[in-house]
Amino acid sequence: MDTITLSERRPGGGLSKLAGWSQRHRWLAVSLWLLTLIGVTLGSQLAGSAYHDDHSLPGTDSQQIMDLFKAQAPARTGATAEIVFKTGSGLATARGPIEGMLAEVRGQSHVKSVTSPFDTPSAISSEGTIGYAAIAFDLESKDLPYDDIVRVVDTAKKAESAGLQVELGGEPIKRTSESGGPSEGVGLLAALVILVFLFRSILAAGLPVITAIFAVGSTLGVIVLVSRFVDIASYTAPLMMLVGFGVGVDYALLIFSRYRAEILGGLNREQAARRALDTAGRSVLFAGGTVIIALLGLLALGLGSLRGVALAVALTVLVTMLASVTLLPALLSLFGRRLEKGIRKHAASRDHGRT
Repeated sequence: MDTITLSERRPGGGLSKLAGWSQRHRWLAVSLWLLTLIGVTLGSQLAGSAYHDDHSLPGTDSQQIMDLFKAQAPARTGATAEIVFKTGSGLATARGPIEGMLAEVRGQSHVKSVTSPFDTPSAISSEGTIGYAAIAFDLESKDLPYDDIVRVVDTAKKAESAGLQVELGGEPIKRTSESGGPSEGVGLLAALVILVFLFRSILAAGLPVITAIFAVGSTLGVIVLVSRFVDIASYTAPLMMLVGFGVGVDYALLIFSRYRAEILGGLNREQAARRALDTAGRSVLFAGGTVIIALLGLLALGLGSLRGVALAVALTVLVTMLASVTLLPALLSLFGRRLEKGIRKHAASRDHGRT
C-alpha cells in the first residue's frame, strides 16, 4: 500500500502523461489510428506505387565491371515477357478471347509490341494446345513502373476461363511475385497462437498483434506514396512487413507484460498503464531509436539497393514505436476490465496449481 501511495505522488514522465491522455481519450486515439490507416491505404491505392530497383554499388569493383559490360555490350531495347496459353480443345477455339486480350495488352503503358502466337507458327505446340505471346517493353525491367507491370498481368489474366489457362513469365513478371504472400499472415497467426498459450487469453494475446497490424498497415501505405519521390525497391514491402510485424509485436508485448506485472503488483488499471509506459515504454523508445539510427547509417554507404530499404524499414520502426506508446494504452483502457479479470484469473489458477 505504501508503494502505491508513493507511486501516485511521484510526478509522471512524458510517456506517463501520454499514456494518461490515450486512456482519457481512448476512442479518439483509436479513431485517429483507424482514420490514418484507411486514409493512407486509400491514398496509396489511388496514387499507385513507383517502385524502382537500383542494384548499383558505387565505388566497388563489381560495379566497375558492370559499367564496362554496359559500355561494350549492344544497347538493349527493353525487357521482354511471355504470356503462355493452354487449352485442351486447341488454341484455335479460343482465338477470339486471346486476340482481344492481346490488343488490350498492346495499349498498356510501356508496352512496345506484342507478338501473337497465331502470327508465329513456332510459338504454338505441335498439338495446338499450348502457345505463347511475346511482349516487348520500352524500358528495362528495373526501370518499369511496378503498377504498369501489374496492369499487364491483370489484363492478361482476364482472358482466363474454364477452358483456357493463362500464365506469365519473364523478368518484369517476377517482380510482381516478390510483393509478399501468405507468409506474413502465417507468421502473425503463429505469433498469436504462442501468445494465447502464454497469456491464456485471446484478447490479451491479440492486443500486440492488433497494434502491429495498425502500425505496419499505415507504414505500407506511406511507403507506396514515398516511392513516387524516392527510389524504393519492389522487394521492400514484404521486407518491411516482416520487420514491422516482428518489432511491432515485440514492442507491444514488452509494454503489455509490464502492464500485467503492475496489475498483479496491486496497481489499478490506469496506474499500471502509466507505469508500464514510463518503464517499458522508455525501453521501446531507446531500442527503436537505436535501430533507426543504425538503419539510417546505411544511407552513408551510398548503395542504391539499400538506401530505399533503409529508409522504409526505419520509417516502419518509427511508426511501430508511435503505435506502441499511443494506440496500445488506448486499447488497454478500452478492454481494461476484461483484461484485468483475465490476468487475475490466470495468476490465481497458476498459484493454485503450485500449491
